[in-house]
Amino acid sequence: MPERDGYPVGRPAGDRHLTLELGGEVSPETTDVVYATEAILRATWPPGLRETTPAYCSLLVRYNPLETDYETLARVGLEAVRAAAKRGASHGRPRAGGRGTVFSGEVVIPVVYGGEWGPDLGEVARHTGLTPDEVAARHAAGLYRVAMVGFAPGFGYLTGMDPRLATPRRRAPRPVVPQGSVGIAGEQTGVYPGALPGGWQIIGRTPLPLWDPEAAEPAAMAPGRPVRFVDAGAGREGWARAEQLAEGFAAASPGRAPRVGAESATGLALVRAAGPLDTIQDAGRWDRSGLGLPESGALDWPALAATNVAAGNGPGAAALEVTYGGLALEFIKPVTVVVSPGGLALLRGDVLAAGRAAEARPGDTLEFRPGSCPRVYLAFGGGGVACPLVLGSRSTYLPAGLGGLEGRKLRSGDVVMGFAPAPASGGPAAAGARPLAWAGPFGGEGVTVRAVPGPQEHLFSPEAVRAFFDTAWRALPGSDRRSCLLDGPELAAPAGSGVSDGSPAGSVQVPPSGKPLVLLGDHQTTGGYPKLATVIGPDLPLLARVQPGGEVRFRPVDVTEARRVWLEMPSEVAWGWPGNGMAGRPEGGARRRVMVLGLGGQSHLVAVEQTPPR
Repeated sequence: MPERDGYPVGRPAGDRHLTLELGGEVSPETTDVVYATEAILRATWPPGLRETTPAYCSLLVRYNPLETDYETLARVGLEAVRAAAKRGASHGRPRAGGRGTVFSGEVVIPVVYGGEWGPDLGEVARHTGLTPDEVAARHAAGLYRVAMVGFAPGFGYLTGMDPRLATPRRRAPRPVVPQGSVGIAGEQTGVYPGALPGGWQIIGRTPLPLWDPEAAEPAAMAPGRPVRFVDAGAGREGWARAEQLAEGFAAASPGRAPRVGAESATGLALVRAAGPLDTIQDAGRWDRSGLGLPESGALDWPALAATNVAAGNGPGAAALEVTYGGLALEFIKPVTVVVSPGGLALLRGDVLAAGRAAEARPGDTLEFRPGSCPRVYLAFGGGGVACPLVLGSRSTYLPAGLGGLEGRKLRSGDVVMGFAPAPASGGPAAAGARPLAWAGPFGGEGVTVRAVPGPQEHLFSPEAVRAFFDTAWRALPGSDRRSCLLDGPELAAPAGSGVSDGSPAGSVQVPPSGKPLVLLGDHQTTGGYPKLATVIGPDLPLLARVQPGGEVRFRPVDVTEARRVWLEMPSEVAWGWPGNGMAGRPEGGARRRVMVLGLGGQSHLVAVEQTPPR
């Protein structure tokens, strides 16, 4: 991959991410170098590296600003790109294996094309000038590769489709596309891992499970994996054969991970009435973005941490995130409860003081009313809410239906479970009561948040960038756990949808409507809308406290000022912040140094690790 047209280039994506852009157009060669770059970074693991998210033409790198800075890691990352381009892409191809894989790591997918399983096969045939049988034959003849995962957990975007099959998306997306549907969108093809909304042209369906959060390897469509489709035949007979093939392929999977995390649970409270959006959340599910799974977790981390500490728990224990009030509980067993600031809750008919522990007795009721913050937290003493750990977290991720209570919001008749006996305090590094003191205002009328311009502000006109930072935006009622929607003047968005790349929480995307939105905890991990700016991590909780109609302003800061916010934060709070911890870091990483050495007129990326004295 020769250096040209300004590539490769590093761009800041807020205070904890950087984007390595390798090109502006999709090509298998560029995608190969993306994966080779990722492999080199993971092999050398420079100080501060936390996670990587590959895409068609770029690699999103998450880092800990307490250990490194943007300039240092960007320099290392660009050297990794150059080394990857020189060494060849074969070094970057992920290890074979995973659910549904057979022979050489291929994911072999049996498909029934057309009929009720592929309602758009005829439309694709009409658009391409082929017969339906020819479309199916060409699609099944392709040799594919997972270029990236996004949109939903386990949704792999495949390259390698016959260009003759390229067909635009449907004009009107379907509200629900059945699980296993095989679709085409432009020059891309892919398989829906669950029942999801979507606008791809559906040409077939497979019974092969492609996403299982309880599997040892949850995603069959892991980044970089080769994929092949097999035509199982038409109609009911074809579907029966596809099911037989799918069973054989699934039998080769590594099996299921043990279900852990709620073995000693006991009922604490009965849900008498549920609000519009009450879910179980903890510190989040990190290091899974490459599989299309965001971190989720509490949108207001300081409020969760302080409330848990007041209840005697670790800061990251699971609690209830209550949105817009309406939740009513009746207690089954005695338990300590704490409501976060900004909430209005009545225990036995009396207002419960926010941030202070209270004892609930069997038969007591706790009712939530709308408070000054739209989202508040209810912590239970004794270790928090008990539910199974799913991929390392108890957090609910509604779009994929995983975590929490059966992957859904609470409803009347549910029982909130706790631990018996209480476990030792867990979660991130103990933060004492400091998170509450540091957490900032809990009023919901309006906030000002700091944002680093980029990573694609260069695609916008200077007038559009200036208008974004000068405008007093209003939070729209449609905002949810995925994004904070903003109302105000229409910004002139760049032409075209852009090439999808990694999209962290805090990204300010500008769709063609010109109305910006800010991605929150349940965001899609990749997206094609250009990102004008990225809200810094310490300020993201403020957006969770803004009521619909509340004012939101953005103040531009550069990456140096953004890092200073972390360095000036109390150390135990900064290190205990979700995402800054040690998850995924190799043993001995604290003694590791990565250097760029110049030898013989060429630069080399070298990892040096100090070994303990014998």
